Amino acid sequence: SDSRQDRDMPLTQKTVLFVEDDIASLETLAQMAEALNAAHVIRARSGTEALNALKFESIDIVVTDLHMRGGSGPDLIEAIRSGEAGEDHRNCKILVLTGDKRAAVQRMIDAAGADGFVVKPVRIGELSDAFEKILSH
Repeated sequence: SDSRQDRDMPLTQKTVLFVEDDIASLETLAQMAEALNAAHVIRARSGTEALNALKFESIDIVVTDLHMRGGSGPDLIEAIRSGEAGEDHRNCKILVLTGDKRAAVQRMIDAAGADGFVVKPVRIGELSDAFEKILSH
């Protein structure tokens, strides 16, 4: 395929799972991914719901909030990385959403096994850049 097009549309063939307990934020994120031409967008309101979705769907990228009711982002990442969401999802790309810019939080996200993070409130350009970055590694 033409690599220039891939660069402009990093999500063209990707299924993205958004995990966010705030329904308005979840909807906004899903709409951003759709605007970025994601092939398929799945929504979950908790870590438990996310793990469930991962059991039934083939997902390329998980975007999870750091703090949620019903399981934290790092708990979800650990579950995915340990194979709890199926062997085929062990190495899926994971982005964390956080309102906290502190280095300690970034280190925690990193240690949990995420591929990157996006600072909230999320802007579509930043989300697009983060997707591009994790997909090119």
